[in-house]
Amino acid sequence: VEFTAEVDVRPDFELPDVSEISVDVPMPDVEDERLNEQIELLRERFATTSDVERAAAKDDLVIIDLVATQNGEELADASATGISYIVGQEGMLEGLEEAVTGLSAGEEKSFPSELVGGPLKGEKVDIAVTVQKVQQRELPEVDDEFAQMVSEFDTVEEMREDLTTSLQ
Repeated sequence: VEFTAEVDVRPDFELPDVSEISVDVPMPDVEDERLNEQIELLRERFATTSDVERAAAKDDLVIIDLVATQNGEELADASATGISYIVGQEGMLEGLEEAVTGLSAGEEKSFPSELVGGPLKGEKVDIAVTVQKVQQRELPEVDDEFAQMVSEFDTVEEMREDLTTSLQ
């Protein structure tokens, strides 16, 4: 009788003393694009708004009410009032972007959509959106005053250096 057997054997080795090991990790370069994205996020966070008497356009902040209905019945779990929405930043409800663009305060529009969350997730419904307010957003200039407002630094350069360090 002849047979072959394979047996896994753990290798025997000694670990070196880790206190004697040094590793140099180079600092990654931060691309200007990533730094500018962070600054743009800060500008958007500290934007000021003012009411306007015109139709909603890209980058405007609109305050809206949403009422979802299915087969003519209102769905309380899928309705909301006083929601802030920035025109052009899609992702809330499919069809909402097209519905609010061009509407002025007090105007309403309906559109079909599919719910993306909650107990009725995936359900096809009709959404009625009413615009309460249209506000124009004004982003602050990136200057020393802006740096003082959004950080503990006195100048834009100091703020940029800190953001670069954080990104690294």
